[in-house]
Amino acid sequence: MNVLMVDDEVGIREGMASFLRLAGHRVRTAETVAAGVTLLEEDDFDVVVTDWHLGDEDASRVVATSPCPCVVVSGHPDEVTQDGCSQVLSKPVFPADLLSLLEDLVQEGGPQPDAIEAFDLAQADLPVDAASRVDLLRSLSGTVEILDDGEFVTAIAPLPNEVVLETLETCGGDLRVLAPDGAARIEWRFYRDGRPDGVRATLGPSDQWPNGSEPVAVDFHDTPCSPDAFCVLLDRVSAARASGREVWLLNVPNHLRLFVDALGRTEELPKRSMAGPRLPDVLTQLWS
Repeated sequence: MNVLMVDDEVGIREGMASFLRLAGHRVRTAETVAAGVTLLEEDDFDVVVTDWHLGDEDASRVVATSPCPCVVVSGHPDEVTQDGCSQVLSKPVFPADLLSLLEDLVQEGGPQPDAIEAFDLAQADLPVDAASRVDLLRSLSGTVEILDDGEFVTAIAPLPNEVVLETLETCGGDLRVLAPDGAARIEWRFYRDGRPDGVRATLGPSDQWPNGSEPVAVDFHDTPCSPDAFCVLLDRVSAARASGREVWLLNVPNHLRLFVDALGRTEELPKRSMAGPRLPDVLTQLWS
């Protein structure tokens, strides 16, 4: 199914979307009512899943705009009075329950989801930061299996020793040790674009930065950038950091790293010890 997920809580929104993608559904996400309405005008969805309270506005406009069934989620279901809701779910909604509901919609005549299979790194086109994390785990464990749903990467490997776990923890992401069949293994999950925890979105090297002091992440994946342009951006990053704003550069290609190193400016590349995501307890089923 083609699903639109609307929620202003990034952990819920992206975590639920990832869970549904791994189950074979196509998912697009929106943080606001306006963004949700825009996506409804751009794409043909089979179902909309939306939180009722979205900042200072409720989801009534999303429901009224949608030509497809709408599942509304609310901590107080009685307050949802908008006509057109196919179903109203009470919080907390666990991923498995939402998946079951979508499966019921499929059985009622919706399109069947495509299977998503694990594949090896040699077949994957991962951005630099994600690939470096997989390479690290591969060097420590010897073998890695990858699940790439387009938003998150999950790297699965046999359990190394405790020292190795401490090394991986410094790289951030959600790191779990599981033994469903008696054989312990690691499952390490992180944003595909290398986004750090606490950053909602990423920008391209030439995009305009939002006003204010919120953290900024600039992603270079598949975006050409000349050495001169990179130096200009690095000057801006250094000025922003001096004013107290957190800035990260994601997936900086090796040739630009070498160029900066030759200039003696490597220490100006923003460092981060932790990279997201951090998921709320309601999404623990992603790992069960």
